[in-house]
Parts: sequence; C-alpha cells; structure tokens
Amino acid sequence: CPEVSEEIRTNKTVYVDEKYGSDMRGRPNSPAYPFRTITQAIKSLQNVVRSVDTQWLVSVAPGNYPETVVVPVFVSIMGAGPQLTMVRGSLRVTGTGVISNLSVVGNTLPLITTELNSTVTNQNLVEITNVAVAAPNVANTLGNPLIRVTGSGAGNHLRL
Repeated sequence: CPEVSEEIRTNKTVYVDEKYGSDMRGRPNSPAYPFRTITQAIKSLQNVVRSVDTQWLVSVAPGNYPETVVVPVFVSIMGAGPQLTMVRGSLRVTGTGVISNLSVVGNTLPLITTELNSTVTNQNLVEITNVAVAAPNVANTLGNPLIRVTGSGAGNHLRL
C-alpha cells in the first residue's frame, strides 16, 4: 500500500469586538472574552504555541477599528462584511492567510501590503476576498497603489 500524506491543519479563532471587547481581558479561543482591537488579538497569539499546522482566524465583529494591522504568518482576518467591519488605517500581510469581509479605509497608500516570502513555507498564498479599499482623502493615487505586493519566490501566490 502506498503511503498517503495528509495535511492536517488545526483552526483556532480569536475574537474581536470594538463595542464589547477588552484588550485587558481578551482570550484566544474564547468568544466570551473578545479583544477590543485587532492588533491586541494578534499580539495575544505570540504567547500561544503556533506552528505550520495551526491556522488562526481573527473574527472581527462589526465596528470601526482605527489601527495599522500587521498580519503574521498563518493568521487570517474575517470581518462581518465590508459595510460593517472597517479598518481605518492599513493592513500588512506577512505570510499565508486570508483577508475577507471587511473594508480598509485610509489616508496613506498602500492600504494593503502583502509581503510574500517563500522561505516561510514552501508555498505562500494570500487571499483577499470581499474586501473594499478606499482612500477618500488622497487626491492623486497615480503611482501609489491601493494594494502592493512585494516578495519573491516561485511558491508565492496572491488571489484577489
């Protein structure tokens, strides 16, 4: 019998709610104790064992989140919808993950940066789905993209 290699990924969730959350009391994997900010929810994962086999989802409730968010490897962010969940700042994605169901509104371009680097894993995929981006106070976006992709390596992919 040939050996079958299966990729098994553990999915865990950290919750964010700007209205009912607390950065002091928030806990990973606990919907009863959401964080108030996306940044603190992600920082809380530094104290949790992370590996290639664990994919964290940051589930963000409706609200306005005025922050610059750095999304590390194996972390995805999912909002409640582009009209409901708004990041007022920017997102920087540094590894494999999904950004979905939110808006990114800011005054400094680019609003979303992906830094693909295949040395992190054999294959990186950043997927951006159902995301609205807007820079209403930027007069001229010529030469300044709303989304910037950087990095190198044959195993890197961006799916929009």
